[in-house]
Amino acid sequence: MHRLILYLLLFSCLTLCFSFQISTILLSVFAVLSFIDGIKSSNRSIERKIVLELLMLPSLIFFLPLVGYFFSEYKPAAASLMIKYLPFLLLSLSFIYSKEGVRKDAHKYISSGIILGVLLSLIYLFIKTFYLFYMNNEENLHAIFSYKYTYNRFLAPLNLHPTYFSVLIIISNYFIYNSNLLKKIKCVLLLINLLGLIFIMSRIGILVYFFQVFALLFFLKKRISRIIYVSSFIAVLTGIVILYNYKIKDIYLFQRLSLELAWDLNYTNNNSSVNNREFDDSRLARWAAIAEAIKEKPFFGYGSGSEREVLDAVYRKNELYHSLERKYNTHNQYLFYLIENGIVGLSLIILFIVGNFVKAYKNKDYFSCLFLITVIAVCFAENYFNRTMGVLTISIFMTYMKSNYG
Repeated sequence: MHRLILYLLLFSCLTLCFSFQISTILLSVFAVLSFIDGIKSSNRSIERKIVLELLMLPSLIFFLPLVGYFFSEYKPAAASLMIKYLPFLLLSLSFIYSKEGVRKDAHKYISSGIILGVLLSLIYLFIKTFYLFYMNNEENLHAIFSYKYTYNRFLAPLNLHPTYFSVLIIISNYFIYNSNLLKKIKCVLLLINLLGLIFIMSRIGILVYFFQVFALLFFLKKRISRIIYVSSFIAVLTGIVILYNYKIKDIYLFQRLSLELAWDLNYTNNNSSVNNREFDDSRLARWAAIAEAIKEKPFFGYGSGSEREVLDAVYRKNELYHSLERKYNTHNQYLFYLIENGIVGLSLIILFIVGNFVKAYKNKDYFSCLFLITVIAVCFAENYFNRTMGVLTISIFMTYMKSNYG
């Protein structure tokens, strides 16, 4: 049973990049079996200590809409949100009651599953992209980095979200660096991941990647290693700056980080062209309109499950018709909680994140520190808790990877 449980965990992590539906099923079976196997040999009952553990685990995220359900005018939407949040509760319970052996070995299977899943999915995506590039008979090689072959189009074969997949690549980098693999193999895997990030072009993903690269400097023990590392980093940045003015300024990655970023951060851009391609409403235009709605019910919000109804009204009132037509969510987890649960709900989530970060930092749990920093950054641009891949990722990494990463 012990080995079966761990293999379910491994394959749920491996399939996360390919099919979150399959990953959800495998992870749910893992959680149930781990809970049953653990509770058979445990005398733990529902006591105060366990309740406090549940409040420090991702299950807290599940309890918020659960409590809000009874006070909400949007009960069907609140119920749907609770169903989506079920992995938060299942993984938290299974972690509390799982056997010590499962907790101890889980990190090996999780890290192996993520490394393999990211690697296999990137290889598949590269093959599809390069084949399409070859079939289109492009005249210039650098066209491979154009809009036609990157960002959402690169990820289309697996229907992956750029930012959510970039989080898995960042985590994979950590696992690769701390693995027992040969240095040459590590370098190859890290380069594949870097190329993947370049093709994915998630701005938040690239930001967190640079933070990860910078933070690594403080973990290099030898002075010569630090000197070589810093020199290499400076050389790469210098090369990019030099090439930017001659060869690569038209590459879509740099447009994402300059023209499109500037457009998205201008609150006056509604019903305007994004990089001369399509018409849309900028993210800041939406956030500004949402902020006005939040001011009407700042403390307790509009109720669990209210986001869609509130946003539709906001977009219509502010003539953000592209956002209304495309059913955009808040694209900001903090604004989501302000809408649905107000300052009270957002404060609970912030306390949850900060509390876990402080505990991880005190325990020198560097994986959890990195992951929480990544979550904080991603939540500024995405409803990370509300998408299935985000739910599964948080459920796994904030339970079985909290303090036994190896």
